[in-house]
Amino acid sequence: MCGIGGVMQRQRDERVEPQLLVNMAAIQVHRGPDGFGIQVLNEAGIGFCHTRLSIIDLDENRARQPFVSEDGEVMMAHNGEFYDFQRIRADLTARGIRFSSKSDSEILLRLFQSQGLEASLPQLRGEFAFALYERREDCLYLVRDRFGIKPQYWAMTDEGLVFGSELKVLFAHPGVQRQFSSEGLFHQLMQTMVPGTTAFAGVHQVKPGHVVKVQRLDGHLDVSEWKYWDVDFPREQERDGSISEEQHITAVRAALLEAVEMRMVADVPVGCYLSGGIDSCSILGLAAAVSQAPVRAFTIGFDDSRYDETSFATEMAKATGAQQDVMLLSGHELYEHMEHTLWHTERTIYNTLAVAKYLMSRRVNDVDYKVVITGEGSDELF
Repeated sequence: MCGIGGVMQRQRDERVEPQLLVNMAAIQVHRGPDGFGIQVLNEAGIGFCHTRLSIIDLDENRARQPFVSEDGEVMMAHNGEFYDFQRIRADLTARGIRFSSKSDSEILLRLFQSQGLEASLPQLRGEFAFALYERREDCLYLVRDRFGIKPQYWAMTDEGLVFGSELKVLFAHPGVQRQFSSEGLFHQLMQTMVPGTTAFAGVHQVKPGHVVKVQRLDGHLDVSEWKYWDVDFPREQERDGSISEEQHITAVRAALLEAVEMRMVADVPVGCYLSGGIDSCSILGLAAAVSQAPVRAFTIGFDDSRYDETSFATEMAKATGAQQDVMLLSGHELYEHMEHTLWHTERTIYNTLAVAKYLMSRRVNDVDYKVVITGEGSDELF
């Protein structure tokens, strides 16, 4: 997890203040404690900031973002991870394209330079949100991954457009108003997810699988969006009835194994969250099968037996040879950290599950792990 932010002024000759970008990076240092960078393009009225959590290519100078192309025509900042980046990198290298880092993020810059955005997007697998500016077209692109795993917010001000990985990043800009939207607040209180919206007036999210294009024309910023991906979910009468149940099971198993294998690629240790449910147990089992060393499994336990699944998780950890780390929580601890959790979630939560995950994330960080994989909502699917 990294953090990005930036400003695009309405006028090209209005320089973005570097200190503002520093402030926007500082407010999200928890997203990227391993380093930060800022870039301001001269005579372009645009600047980006980035805070880094180093997972691929640990050299803090070589992989420091934002990246700017050698000719100064393209600038990008990326939050998240591109899976299968080695294959793409190897293919581009074979075509004569040079890389200056070992970071997975750089494949975006090189793909865009050689193929353009529309041709690049179908090749990107992973969880990501990125900003990319092209000087020749004087255009900013804000892009979010297919399922909206990584966040990306934006808002218009009198001076221009502000974007960032968190609402706090936008509010670090003095021109972004801090005012609730009655409709957005109502949706959040009702726990209704409306893609593209927030609880604040004039503050938007990039929708999952979408591109927000910001074109500067004669001192005006024209904002449009387009969808680059959607779930292909055929209606019942459109499905191929010749595929057997066993074939479906085999296909799902193969896809899940491939997904786990890709997420295990890192220059730092990768652990698993283990709850005892079907999804986390399946993922731990596959992760243990592809890993050369015991996988560290992090389990949340509760002092109330009605909610505690530690025994199931421990049974799975033993079966896979995982190194289990159990954190036992009480109701008092959960409610005591509700405010801190809300500061990070930046939206309403209807139970203490998010608090438990926040506390477990702190535990993971305390034992020097940066990456964990887990299932989200898959118990219902399987």
